[in-house]
Amino acid sequence: SGPLYLILHFLILIIAFALVEFGIWRRWKQRNAEAELGTVHGVESSLVLQVNNLQKWYGKGVNMKRAVNGINFGVRAHECFGVLRINGAG
Repeated sequence: SGPLYLILHFLILIIAFALVEFGIWRRWKQRNAEAELGTVHGVESSLVLQVNNLQKWYGKGVNMKRAVNGINFGVRAHECFGVLRINGAG
């Protein structure tokens, strides 16, 4: 059971490394972002709010940190929309 567990974890690590190293993960995320942007642009006439390339930075000088990196979204009438991070802060 122990060696099988180690082999399984090693294979998962190799696959994850390959996805990141060869840019497969980045290309997949880019395709999803483009599809999402196309969805937003397809309903532009019904949007009451449209935001493109939103960025938010915190701090000053060399301590600046990017909190939001170029997101796009649209909100229709009577919709509620929030931007949350992985930890739920928004």
